[in-house]
Amino acid sequence: MYRARFKRLGENRLTVHYAEGRTMPLEFFVTEPLETLLRKRAAFIVTHQQHREPAKWYDGLYSLWDRRQPEGETCWARIILAASIPTP
Repeated sequence: MYRARFKRLGENRLTVHYAEGRTMPLEFFVTEPLETLLRKRAAFIVTHQQHREPAKWYDGLYSLWDRRQPEGETCWARIILAASIPTP
């Protein structure tokens, strides 16, 4: 049994050397603890995905943030869908 500790988050490669010069690369993806990831994701949703424009009909709605969309643009179909779902 072996232990490995990585110094950085994200992709990490470990190369195992064995049997007369043979090697086997092993790739690991290192993340922060689950509690930290959830806290950061919740903070991101609150600060980046809720519309805060009191003069607009969609004030307070949450929409999906897409890195592929140009800065400042919103996917209106998602907002309209979220706004049209009746509340019980």
